[in-house]
Amino acid sequence: MIGRNPISRFAALAMGGIVVLTLAWTLAAGWLAVPVSGMSKWVLENAANGWVQRVDLETPRSLVVNSSVQVSNEQTGWRRAEAIVEVDPARYGYGLPVLVAMLLAAWGPGRWWRILVGYVALLPLQTFSVVTQVLMQLCLAAKLDLNVLGLQGWQLNAIVYGYQMGGLMVPTLAPVLLWLVLDMGFVRRVLLPAWNRSRAAAAPQPVVAPKPSAWRQTDGAATSTGNPLVSSSSAATLPRAKAKTTGPTQ
Repeated sequence: MIGRNPISRFAALAMGGIVVLTLAWTLAAGWLAVPVSGMSKWVLENAANGWVQRVDLETPRSLVVNSSVQVSNEQTGWRRAEAIVEVDPARYGYGLPVLVAMLLAAWGPGRWWRILVGYVALLPLQTFSVVTQVLMQLCLAAKLDLNVLGLQGWQLNAIVYGYQMGGLMVPTLAPVLLWLVLDMGFVRRVLLPAWNRSRAAAAPQPVVAPKPSAWRQTDGAATSTGNPLVSSSSAATLPRAKAKTTGPTQ
């Protein structure tokens, strides 16, 4: 059944590929995220230089951000100190194995260049997620105090919404949308026709109502022509003409 239905075949190959490729991705996630680390470092040091003093990549999966945000909590002994944030640049890269699995499940030529384009296209999206995570961690370290952060209310709201998008929506929706863009030909050529055929097969067939019968019942007898049959018992008896007798004329 799976081999005959292109949709079932694609779904089975994609799900199996996601499991296998995710396991492989966990082994190489740090090295695959090296470009994300470099892009995040550049964005934080140039776009958030009011907060960020220095960004160091200690390991492929450890990006350390030294900030100028002053915090005071139990970890600092209630003394004011500069907040330090450590993030994993590969944390939001799990969309890559999803994209690769869907591209490989869509059989046909041009798989490898699509995978390369998809990988490059995901890099700025992952960078957005990492940067918004760093900014959100700094806001939380300052207990969302606008005076400490030097922000206005709308700026803090933008960081919060950006963090929610970068942490939840972007890593999950971006691979699917990229696959649709890169494999639109496969969708139109294979998946949409199969979907239309399955819908047509599942649709209920119209029931043709029988034509009304032209039979009529007349005294226990029926005719299909609409003309009643006359039974012998109810046949009309014609009166007999009486003979007229003419006598002799007196």
